[in-house]
Amino acid sequence: MPWPAIRFTSMTLRHKAGDALVFRDEYDLEDWVVAEAKRLWGVEGLKFTPRGDTGWPDRIFFIPGGRPLLIEFKQPGESLKKRQAYVHRFLKRNGYKVETHDQAHLAIKAIARAMGSAAVHEKGREVPDKPGVRRSVP
Repeated sequence: MPWPAIRFTSMTLRHKAGDALVFRDEYDLEDWVVAEAKRLWGVEGLKFTPRGDTGWPDRIFFIPGGRPLLIEFKQPGESLKKRQAYVHRFLKRNGYKVETHDQAHLAIKAIARAMGSAAVHEKGREVPDKPGVRRSVP
């Protein structure tokens, strides 16, 4: 027996086996993940659309501590286009966390991981001025 459809704002989703949620299209998946990140942690996920340039991830999530997480949302089974793969490699080489997701629960887990690994300064939600330095002991 199929699970009943649940209405979430303007999108339709269906519960499947386990934690997987199936969405009508990647835009509904994207909107749902953004809403959940905001609801669970107060994390903003803004649409990332540089003018005149293609290949950039769909959303940038502002993780506390100044550590942005960029996520590209895809239809299940869809892979990155050549330009997207190039931009993702460029961002990763420059120290940005970039992920591609086609399932809602995996995208939410990625945001939770980023929240857990963010180095939040004890004064509040700001990045320390100087990063910690590792030194080897002779």
